[in-house]
Amino acid sequence: MMKTKKNPARVVDTRNNATLFTGTEWECMEFALKNYPHEEFPHVLVGLNDDEEDEE
Repeated sequence: MMKTKKNPARVVDTRNNATLFTGTEWECMEFALKNYPHEEFPHVLVGLNDDEEDEE
């Protein structure tokens, strides 16, 4: 039995590895674009959330 992740992606500040937002990949992209435009915040990235592992 596989459990799906609630928040498969996250927005991360790479300077201190702080998670700014978690959600679906789409929600994270939208959040990052609205709040952290890449020109001003090149250190803020959207990545997969590896904190939770899928359980069988």
